[in-house]
Amino acid sequence: MASVRVSSGFYHVPQRPGLALWKAARHFLDTQRRRIVFQACPDPREKYHPTHSIAMKPFDIKLAQTRDAQYIAAMSRDHIEHGLGWKYQQAQILDAIRDADTNVIIAWRESSLAGFAIMTYQGFEAHLVLFAVLPADRRQGAGTQLIQWLIKTAEVAGVQTVTVELRTANTIAHHFYESLGFRQLESLQHYYRGVEHGERMALDLRRRVG
Repeated sequence: MASVRVSSGFYHVPQRPGLALWKAARHFLDTQRRRIVFQACPDPREKYHPTHSIAMKPFDIKLAQTRDAQYIAAMSRDHIEHGLGWKYQQAQILDAIRDADTNVIIAWRESSLAGFAIMTYQGFEAHLVLFAVLPADRRQGAGTQLIQWLIKTAEVAGVQTVTVELRTANTIAHHFYESLGFRQLESLQHYYRGVEHGERMALDLRRRVG
């Protein structure tokens, strides 16, 4: 067994991650909400508002429910896949939410969905599939909280590497991932539907242990 410190104590995990571990890590981090998850809020189910703006208040990071799928899909269409078609529609998001090897998390503030992230796991690797924060809620900590939640889950699960792809033209996202410790691995020519170039970045979690 290996031990990983999370917030206020040690969480023991087997050397090789597996299905039971993902469930345990997801439950553990969703209930032991101290550093990554801040202030809990009610569980409203209002549609996301693309132009919504709120004064600075803490975000609530939690696992997505099936009823969140349509709003996550709409955010993917409007803020990730624009100009490329719409691959991640409601059915695909529902599949991700129900998949035992995938974490779909959301950021709520008061009654609105501010952002989301989807990460899949395979062996010692994790892949950030989708990640978006509404323009009105950017630069206020929601994105960092979402990614840090997933990174902490990956660390607890014994994952060694987290990867992500992004458009080459998205320099803001590149610098954001760099600030979290990601480094560029390779350029991906015509990666997005043969239309746009991309790049792959990776975070080596082994360097974060200790």
